[in-house]
Amino acid sequence: MIDNRPYNAVVQARLLDPLGMTSSHAFISNTIRSQESESYVIRRDDLSGTHSAELSVAPRFILTDASGCIVSTPADMNRYMAMLLAHGKGSHGRIVSEEGFALFATPFIEAEEFGPGAHYGYGIAVDTLDGHKLLRHTGGMQSFASSMQVDLDAKVGAFASINAMQGYRPNPVTKYAIQSMRAEAEKKPLPKSEPLPDPLEISDATDYAGAYSGESGTVQVVAEGRSLYVISGRTRIQLARVAGDTFVATDEAWQSYPWAFGREKTAGATATGKVSEMGLGQSGTPTRPTPGRKPSRCQGLSRFLSACITAARTDCWRPIS
Repeated sequence: MIDNRPYNAVVQARLLDPLGMTSSHAFISNTIRSQESESYVIRRDDLSGTHSAELSVAPRFILTDASGCIVSTPADMNRYMAMLLAHGKGSHGRIVSEEGFALFATPFIEAEEFGPGAHYGYGIAVDTLDGHKLLRHTGGMQSFASSMQVDLDAKVGAFASINAMQGYRPNPVTKYAIQSMRAEAEKKPLPKSEPLPDPLEISDATDYAGAYSGESGTVQVVAEGRSLYVISGRTRIQLARVAGDTFVATDEAWQSYPWAFGREKTAGATATGKVSEMGLGQSGTPTRPTPGRKPSRCQGLSRFLSACITAARTDCWRPIS
């Protein structure tokens, strides 16, 4: 409770009404069902699926919590971004003081999840783009994913939203929109759009190649060009990159857990060195052997994988039901 009122009432009174965001709501309920667009989720939400996984219509839900309860439109989000570009001033006056906005937009805490150099301000990410100060935020709900980026120096902003939750945030879309609007204002050529990454194209595939030993046996990870496979006996599982050192199998039968690799820590606390371990899910992981030495053993793979590995069998990679 704030001001002795529910959260949604406070947002409505302090933000939505003063900014004229008349099509937005600070709650998700059946009363606004007719205003919402249909949305989608991955059909097999019990699996670690890829972005190309089959979708199904999202189930209905009601939410009034502060995290994820905002329903809005592109037009209303334009009004919100205009307030940010005006340092807290809306069309009907200020909703926050200049001093308050300065605190809001000051980088305080590192936010590596937004990229190198990004920080958190008060409830928003503070970053730079081509030397310009940037405010940005992403939002993900059960069946939506959104991105907002505001260039405070160039006085432009962009918002994009997807009515499906596939683990993708449309940051490249808003980034390109900002760069394009800035180029137009500066009478410069439009920037080239970034190509969509192919999750099957693993440019550093050789980083992960090697034998990985667990309590119940050894598996091979093989790099073939820019493709990556896990091989045990006659079973060959192609991996697709989710992000960083985390992958999922392209075969639905092997998507119960993500495949995660760990790296040795270099200077500082960031693990950016050589790949040293692999795990399935969040259980223990086997260490990668030193070249020329017998693979060492540690806690092993997850129970799911450990129960499958048997050196004397060629069908040992079948998932356990």
